[in-house]
Amino acid sequence: MVDHFVRKGYRFKGTAHVIDAGPDLAHYIKFFSNRGMLDAPSRIRAIVIVQVSEARPLISPGYDTMPDEASMRAYWTKYYLGDNGRYNKRLQRYIAPIMSAPAFLFEVMDKEPSVLLVWAVSLLLGVGGLLLSRYKYWLALVVVAIALILVWAQVSELHDPSVGPNIVREAGYSYLVQPYVASAIAIVLPSVGAFMRWRRGA
Repeated sequence: MVDHFVRKGYRFKGTAHVIDAGPDLAHYIKFFSNRGMLDAPSRIRAIVIVQVSEARPLISPGYDTMPDEASMRAYWTKYYLGDNGRYNKRLQRYIAPIMSAPAFLFEVMDKEPSVLLVWAVSLLLGVGGLLLSRYKYWLALVVVAIALILVWAQVSELHDPSVGPNIVREAGYSYLVQPYVASAIAIVLPSVGAFMRWRRGA
């Protein structure tokens, strides 16, 4: 559960139970209908009940570039409400559907690695693979294989039609570009090192 403006919340862990039919589902549809979700009968196909066993604080990677909570709130308030605080199209598009019911707000970027983490891992793999190639060139190839697996996982998220657009909306196009550049470093440096080591051995 995440505050949409502050980008902070909690991550819950527990046992989930899915209700997708019967009187229990009808009960919860009525529950949300009575609280303002007018399209609940057509919108709700199932309800998930979680018995929480653990709760941990959750902080958005947006704080990598935002100094504090006040700045984060000011940024997103301005983004959705505009400079003059008027109700605009962006608010209507993104906030109004969420505020129509007491639904939990799950942020996409809170589940994605931060830009700093992407760069840190990529540099670790790139420089580590380059250094390892000084001893055995095939060690660098192992690093490249690991990097390719991580790149595939990241790219699949970015190009997922249900996730990619939300990543762009929350993190901007910079988040799309930087993983590619960082991944290139993680792959190119070990590859160059392996090639040079192989040539010396030949």
